Amino acid sequence: MCEDKELEILKQRKLLELKRKLAGKNRETEKGKADPKKILYRFLTPKAAEVLEAAEKQYPQVTPQIINALAEAVLTGRIRKEITGGELLWFLRYIGLNVKIETKIAFLERGKLKTIGDKLKEKM
Repeated sequence: MCEDKELEILKQRKLLELKRKLAGKNRETEKGKADPKKILYRFLTPKAAEVLEAAEKQYPQVTPQIINALAEAVLTGRIRKEITGGELLWFLRYIGLNVKIETKIAFLERGKLKTIGDKLKEKM
């Protein structure tokens, strides 16, 4: 009877070990099959996505490598929180990519949205 319990415990341990190995293989295949860009976009704020698109347009040769590296960091758990536009822009500039973001200054006047350029034209 004692031997039966020990045998059952050994079987359960072996089964658990096999399940862990199978789960590890599934993660490896998911890493290989998953699109790094889709993985990364889940962790980007809308402004960060805009920064990444600008980087892709301005530096098309380098950006795929950066996307792969950031997606790998997400998959391994080194990046756990959402990436903001400012953080991504700082990172890109830190590694030497001076990504230029289109900036517009607009304000609401009498119910109409006006840009600085429109306001200056009115004064002239």
